[in-house]
Amino acid sequence: MQASKAPRLRRARREEERLFEAFCRDAGFEPAECAAGVYALEVPGGSYVELFDPPREVLEFAEKHLDMIVYSVGLYLGLADTAKQRFRPSLPLAHRLAEKCEADRCCRVDSRGEKRFLYGRQVIPVHAPPRKVCIVTNSLGEALGWARVLVKSKNGRPKTTLVPVIDLGWYLRRGG
Repeated sequence: MQASKAPRLRRARREEERLFEAFCRDAGFEPAECAAGVYALEVPGGSYVELFDPPREVLEFAEKHLDMIVYSVGLYLGLADTAKQRFRPSLPLAHRLAEKCEADRCCRVDSRGEKRFLYGRQVIPVHAPPRKVCIVTNSLGEALGWARVLVKSKNGRPKTTLVPVIDLGWYLRRGG
């Protein structure tokens, strides 16, 4: 593989950072809580970049060894697609942030909802904050994945449903 065609780690561009920051705020977190520094892994010819939060020591090492090919570094944050103005979060990011979950930040499901969610199905949460997107946790506070929060009015009452974005069962269903 030629060095010019190899994936390259770089500081995230402003538009990539904006997508990530907007996602964090939509999920109820400040961007600084989600990542200390946002770096992009760029694959030449790719339509999106993968975002990472690498430790400072790793960055220092990478700068000294510019000839090495990087495929992953630090905590994987997710995919940023600036053409579609979309950020797709990662499961490791959900695990990091689940430790910071409070009642107003994360969606909680019961054991029945946990099973349904892990099968990629929509669930009705035990608790859901008024957010566009949230981390879904079980009764023990363990992160199960990310969901879009849909609120519909039924008989004059709001009904909240969680639509899975990515969950722990995803890689098994996809043949991972």
